[in-house]
Amino acid sequence: MANHQFQECIDACLSCAQVCTHCATACLQEENVAHLRKCIQLDMECAAICRAAAEVMTLVSDFSAHMCRVCADACSACANECEEHAAMGDQDQMLWSTLD
Repeated sequence: MANHQFQECIDACLSCAQVCTHCATACLQEENVAHLRKCIQLDMECAAICRAAAEVMTLVSDFSAHMCRVCADACSACANECEEHAAMGDQDQMLWSTLD
């Protein structure tokens, strides 16, 4: 079982991964997807990194702190990109507020 000291971070990572996946899916539903390529790519990368970080923390790994730093960097990059598209709709606003 996961070390309870990481549980809040694990939950946040899994929640972020879910929101990123939702955002990428919503972006793919837009008529003009071409200008959203970077956003979609960052959403998918961030979701994968968040899931990986959560998994590493459940292992109470010596790499947990490193993975959390990588996760924070990915979330920051994703939030910055989504902020540029904030006028598009609620999915980006929801993602940005989750990653903030």
